[in-house]
Amino acid sequence: GSYDAITAAALQGIQPGAPRFSRHMKKDEVNDPREPPASHMLTHLVAALPKRAFSLEVFDQIGNVSSTRAARVGPEAQPIYTELELYPRFPLLGGWNTDFQVQYNLPARTVMVKHADAHRYTLNLTLAPPFRDIYTEDVFLNIALPS
Repeated sequence: GSYDAITAAALQGIQPGAPRFSRHMKKDEVNDPREPPASHMLTHLVAALPKRAFSLEVFDQIGNVSSTRAARVGPEAQPIYTELELYPRFPLLGGWNTDFQVQYNLPARTVMVKHADAHRYTLNLTLAPPFRDIYTEDVFLNIALPS
């Protein structure tokens, strides 16, 4: 099931809309914020998206998640993939569930092949959850093809 952020805030004694709590970090952890210490608390998620993904948008149950970063990984001329870092509105504790919707566009020429028969195309995509090391129960995929 989904995780209700408003209920989480109330359970933590935080008024909805109040600043989220943060955790104390040791000096050696500040140097690389992408690598939090091993913990039962998840402060961010990392997704590997297709290298030519653009117009990325991330949503949760409340709306647009603006705490995201994206970058191409690999040589500038030939990136290997696009890495998306998602920072949820609040840290997720062990056993909690949440839903995220990740939307992006891809150039049709990079994923579609036109056959000799002018009316037939093949769509070539990797169908797998984009988030690394995260259990994914349900994945819903919507594909909007160009007309």
